[in-house]
Amino acid sequence: MKTLVLKNLHLESIAKVLNYPMPFQKGRTKKQFLMIIGQKAQALEKNRVDMLMDLAEKDKDGKPVIENNSYKILPDNMPKWNEEYGKMMMEDCIIDVTPSVEAIIGPVKSMILESSVALDDRDTLFIEEVIKAIDNVKNNKPKEEVAEAKEEVAEEAKAE
Repeated sequence: MKTLVLKNLHLESIAKVLNYPMPFQKGRTKKQFLMIIGQKAQALEKNRVDMLMDLAEKDKDGKPVIENNSYKILPDNMPKWNEEYGKMMMEDCIIDVTPSVEAIIGPVKSMILESSVALDDRDTLFIEEVIKAIDNVKNNKPKEEVAEAKEEVAEEAKAE
């Protein structure tokens, strides 16, 4: 099966670039894609909160201390937070390209390219990487097809 390989840090930028009004059918396609990456983003958010809860300062009841709507991380834990969170954001976010996903990734790429949403340099870079990832899916055969083709070539070589 083909896969769309993004990085976890791309997910927020995808939602930003697709945040513009569009005709109904495009909107449906956008919603389908955002639901797929939304599931990945929810898992990512759960992991982030779990990390914060582990590394946050605790009150006398053992609950994490929250100041200004943020977990208060102990200064000694900041290097560990930065390392673990950075690692998590750089991990691959793998989306199986089922026939229904394959049907929408081309239109999603078009919507990204048509977007007039203002992005900062960081988001622009991430979206360029997303476009390349989509192109990689469209230009590559599934691993199974490549393996089958290699087997056929090997069998033909044996026959000769």
